[in-house]
Amino acid sequence: MNQQIIFPAWGAGDEKRKALRLDVQQAGLLIPCYIPFSVLQEYSKEVIDEEQTANAVFQQQSLYFEDKLEAAIESEDFTSSGEIWIS
Repeated sequence: MNQQIIFPAWGAGDEKRKALRLDVQQAGLLIPCYIPFSVLQEYSKEVIDEEQTANAVFQQQSLYFEDKLEAAIESEDFTSSGEIWIS
């Protein structure tokens, strides 16, 4: 794992975007990263419809999702608004 990338222990649910937002830090910069509830649900086989459940799944499988986010950041797979979305 890259020591230059720091992941938070939990994220904030974004009901409008139906995703868990994690502000990941790389070299002092915050990068808004999103994991869609549908991705969390597909991985966990649980119904994800709120922040608390999304965070619980993220925490249970944090290494998996951190690896996916790290790969997307290192590949500079940013949206036009500077966000990272994993699928």
